[in-house]
Amino acid sequence: MARDHKTKLKSRTYHIASWHAATTSCRWKSCLMASKTKRMPNATDVEVGSRLRARRLVFGLSQARLAEAVGVTFQQIQKYEKGTNRIGASRLYQFSEVLQVPPGFFFENEIGQKPATSPSSDYVTKFLATPEGVALMNALRKVPSARLRRRLLALVQELADQKN
Repeated sequence: MARDHKTKLKSRTYHIASWHAATTSCRWKSCLMASKTKRMPNATDVEVGSRLRARRLVFGLSQARLAEAVGVTFQQIQKYEKGTNRIGASRLYQFSEVLQVPPGFFFENEIGQKPATSPSSDYVTKFLATPEGVALMNALRKVPSARLRRRLLALVQELADQKN
């Protein structure tokens, strides 16, 4: 009987549930309080969202333009990028077509594994999502010679290693 009552409570609107919790014994209040707590974003959703943001910035797209391209609102793009909302498979495929990457780009590891949380990969992802990171990547993409890109990399590494 208690199980049926609990099921009915969950199926009703929040208003009815709050009235019920206020007028009955304490054991049902815990059920109501559990439903009011916020869900923390899943680590994979956050990782996929950060990769979506980084790739969007590389192309210089605003959230509104990307949203228009896939048929959602810019608020939905914000939620995807924060990891608040999960991206469905068909929507992820749309993003991969618009951003010109394979769908697997959004996953650093195989599906089912936790995303890498090493400080170096986290730092790189965060840096690439900044305006400086995007500008650097866009500038390097425009350098036609692989040899010249390697020389630029060596120069930047030497500058970073110098102690002032």
